[in-house]
Amino acid sequence: MKQRRYNLPGHYITIRLNNQPLAQWLLEQEIAIPPDTTGVRYACRASELGAMEIRVGWEEMRELEGFQTAEALFQLAPEDKRTDLAAALQSEAVRQGYRGMVTREIYVELPHGTGFATSWYEDQELVKYERCDDGGEILALVDRGHLEELRWERIPPIAQVIDAGAAVNCDALREIRLDGVERVEKGAFQRCSNLERVVVGSSVEEIRQGAFDRCDNLREVDTGANPSLSWLTADYLRGAAPAAQDGDWTYEILDGGGVALTGSRRDEYTTLAIPETVAGRPVTELAEDAFIDKLFQKATLPRTVERLGDGCLYSPVLRQVELYGEAEPDVTGPFACEVGCCLVKKAVLLPGTRRVADCLFEDLFGLQEVTLPDTLEAIGDSAFCGCGSLKEIRFPEGLKTIGDSAFWDCDALEEVTLPAGLESIGSEAFGDCGELRRVLLPRSCEVAEDAFDDCAPDLELVYLGEEPDAEAPEEAPQADPEPAAQESVLDRLLRYTAVCTTSREDQEGCPSTAGQWELARLLAEELRALGVADARVDEHCYVYGHLPATAGLESAPTLGLIAHLDTAAFRGENVRPQVIEGYDGGDIPLGASGKTLRPADFPHLTELKGRTLVTTDGTTLLGADDKAGIAEIMTLAAQLNGKPHGKLAVAFTPDEEIGAGADRFDLAAFGADFAYTVDGGREGEIQYENFNACVADLVVHGFDVHPGEGKDTMVNAALVAMECNAMLPAGETPRDTEGYEGFYHLDRISGGVERAELRYLIRDHSAGGFQARKDTLSHIVKLLNEKYGAGTVELTLRDQYANMAEVVQKHFHLIDRARAAAEQAELLPRVLPIRGGTDGARLSWMGLPCPNLGTGGFAFHGPYEHITVQGMEQVVAMLHNLVRAYAEPV
Repeated sequence: MKQRRYNLPGHYITIRLNNQPLAQWLLEQEIAIPPDTTGVRYACRASELGAMEIRVGWEEMRELEGFQTAEALFQLAPEDKRTDLAAALQSEAVRQGYRGMVTREIYVELPHGTGFATSWYEDQELVKYERCDDGGEILALVDRGHLEELRWERIPPIAQVIDAGAAVNCDALREIRLDGVERVEKGAFQRCSNLERVVVGSSVEEIRQGAFDRCDNLREVDTGANPSLSWLTADYLRGAAPAAQDGDWTYEILDGGGVALTGSRRDEYTTLAIPETVAGRPVTELAEDAFIDKLFQKATLPRTVERLGDGCLYSPVLRQVELYGEAEPDVTGPFACEVGCCLVKKAVLLPGTRRVADCLFEDLFGLQEVTLPDTLEAIGDSAFCGCGSLKEIRFPEGLKTIGDSAFWDCDALEEVTLPAGLESIGSEAFGDCGELRRVLLPRSCEVAEDAFDDCAPDLELVYLGEEPDAEAPEEAPQADPEPAAQESVLDRLLRYTAVCTTSREDQEGCPSTAGQWELARLLAEELRALGVADARVDEHCYVYGHLPATAGLESAPTLGLIAHLDTAAFRGENVRPQVIEGYDGGDIPLGASGKTLRPADFPHLTELKGRTLVTTDGTTLLGADDKAGIAEIMTLAAQLNGKPHGKLAVAFTPDEEIGAGADRFDLAAFGADFAYTVDGGREGEIQYENFNACVADLVVHGFDVHPGEGKDTMVNAALVAMECNAMLPAGETPRDTEGYEGFYHLDRISGGVERAELRYLIRDHSAGGFQARKDTLSHIVKLLNEKYGAGTVELTLRDQYANMAEVVQKHFHLIDRARAAAEQAELLPRVLPIRGGTDGARLSWMGLPCPNLGTGGFAFHGPYEHITVQGMEQVVAMLHNLVRAYAEPV
């Protein structure tokens, strides 16, 4: 969009500064006028607090770059006061009285009606330049070396970087000379239809691919003055991607940071084994026709692959494929080409697969054998449609749903036995299966009316299981508690949530609240009762304990498990959990609070049907973050008695929720080689990538005058604060972001005309993106100070924690073993980025590699928090598997 700025007649300079002794002296000498004075164009305005604005103008053009505060004041002062003014400017009080920087704005009319230009200086540095035509349209705008707007052929000499979108639809450009420029960003020039030639100056260090996006007439790139960039071509500048290569693999980098494999230099493989990573990036896609010209009999795909382009795995000799079922195919499918599908005979869905994607094996007529893992819960629409050679298939007990047309036209199927836990069969799921004669299915399963359309007329449906009995009494709960050492994970959670451990950011000392001491001492006592002889609470409320290695495993690495004592700032006293056995998948009233836990708000609730659900009563949080983690670690400790294991270190930390959990953590006392925090969400979650995080505090200083005289004088701090927030990207808030996307979170705002305060939480997974967000906020502050005067907005940035991925990636066995442990516990491993931070992030950078594991909980930090008993039990099983894994050398 074209920007427009309206000019003023003549030439002038505006100087803004803050110097209370000078302002006071100028007001007393009547050289300066109060800020609210009206009807005066050129003057020195000053407030008693020290804010000053000096504006001097001339009719004729003159050189103003060297025109400073003293020259401007001498221009305005009467002749009889200039001697005293010179003395005042040299006085110690004035020389020491400057606060912030001195800014200058120089405005000049250009000759012959060619427009006007404005330059902005901070102290002596030229930081911004703007050139406009006579109608006020901006022709060039450079801000701190970044060219942000260009609508003519000349690049201002102060431009060092040409930003994305600087020149869009600029038909005036025919040739661009990059003299003095260091970098040109992608998309800097877009749709400049008349641009034909680019001259690359010697100063240029980098021109990003696609810098001249859709500049279709660009034909010539002159790099004669810059031989190091002689490889640049017009196609590259317009955005054509060069072939990227890592070993045998060719690939493209995707926007999300992963890569799409586009092919291989090798022509033949016995097994085409797709790697998890290429060039240090995860392989998330196989591009269309990626391996269509290769020969391979077997293909294996890692979990990282999320998308399969059409024909990407077509090979005339392919007979077997092993992959995770969630990989989504495109239109015609990964095994198809123009002449049809390849003759795959065997398909193995790898352990950990929860769902077979829609249409994944569609029309594989030669498919004869399918292996489905025990973790499978859903078969998508048309997943095996048209697999006419498939005679039999074994369905795992955990399967819940079979989608529409899932096995349509599977003519070779003769008999199917469906698991007792199956809940639904979709439309035409087994339609047109002409040889199907017998189906055994559970009586409780919901079957679409046309699920078996066009099958043989003598098809027999055999329903298994008893008729439902609405009058059956509920099973009475057991009255006798289990022995303490065999206490269930649910019982432990309920006991721990009864202790209020809310941490408080406004309290000094560690811990920040007394309740954490109570829980810490309780846990140390329980650990000692479980045989952890050295269990103790240190002087800062950290709980440490060690289970010695069993005989023969003394040389195994020491594994650490960590959870935190405190809960978040929402109400945490008088917690009254609701335990709902056999959850029916519907709405749950939360006590008498008036709040309801609804699947409409939390869609994952439908997946928890049949489980034992633990919720709040709507008046408090539950505290599963992180008392579920504590309960799971304690249950593990109780169950390890008599089982072989290496040395196990346990720790419970205070004040994690206020960012202080690792502040006083004693690594030497803990003594672990590697560790996990048990502080995540859903069971099976494995997290080793967290945000880089900082707090940004802004203070806005206003300038208050009578509202009736506020023209060009009043600075309303509250409005400046609102303007600051509006300058941030609107779609980069917690509400609008997910996954690896960072954000600016306005955590608090307060104030009025004279003063306003804002606090932002800045988060980003990449170090570069994190720095860019801080730079963006700093740049906004500088723009506001240019607009309203130096010192109007003050910014303080305070780093909190860094992404632990850089540390954990050097010890990736922690992730690989966690994945295996999850699968052994019949969990789907979910390797996800943490949209927050944990103690593990800080500990990793302190020297203890420490990824995070899910606890099984949902909706932490509020009244809708909930967790399932089955999820917690699976986490305990996963921890057992990890302990067993780390009995082996790394």
